[in-house]
Amino acid sequence: MTPLTVPIAGHADLEVATRSGAIEIIAEERDDLLIESGASSTSELELGDLGRVVIRPRRRSQAVVVRCPVGSDVSAATGSAPIQLRGSFGRVRLSTRSGRIDVERVDHFAARAGPAPIHAEEVRDKARLSTKSGAIRVDAARAVETNTVSGTAELCCVQGRVRARSVSGAIRVQMTTDGDLSAKSVSGRIHVTYPPGVRPSTRCRTLVGRTTIETDEGADCRCSVATVSGQVTVAPAV
Repeated sequence: MTPLTVPIAGHADLEVATRSGAIEIIAEERDDLLIESGASSTSELELGDLGRVVIRPRRRSQAVVVRCPVGSDVSAATGSAPIQLRGSFGRVRLSTRSGRIDVERVDHFAARAGPAPIHAEEVRDKARLSTKSGAIRVDAARAVETNTVSGTAELCCVQGRVRARSVSGAIRVQMTTDGDLSAKSVSGRIHVTYPPGVRPSTRCRTLVGRTTIETDEGADCRCSVATVSGQVTVAPAV
């Protein structure tokens, strides 16, 4: 397929949808879109004002590969294929029923997946992520909100507020500041660490699970943890 170049007027706002075709979007230093796969002519595009471009391949099973400007906003959805974003993006919304989601660096990140995992390297603002049985991992973020049924949530280097919910999946959070945290699970384990010297106001509720609180009680932030039968640990980072 011959690559298709699309001029961009204003801030790039890209939307892509497939049924079973993988989606790969690369942000790089450029001022246009380069569609390497997924559209061979402008008849497969919807061009809007202020940089908006919608890609709808004729064959919904076709893979889409796009190169876009750094900081582009992206909305992408697929049924059974993976979605991968490489580079630095603005506001990102992703959805897949059974495909894996991987992103590198984004400002705002919202994603929903079924049994497949979601992974983000860096979220400069807030992440809102949801899966059924897929694992969630965020390497660094300012604030995070997660919901899983049986998938684990591993949230590393979080600077601000955390809200995590799970039925049976484990929740592990590494706070890097005195941010507020709320974590709830029915039977999953909850493990939270704060930087040494942070003294959270800890409220822990459990029916039959074991509770270990190793941080000193204080008022630096609020830490609310609740589970029915899961083990709970709140401790200083080592």
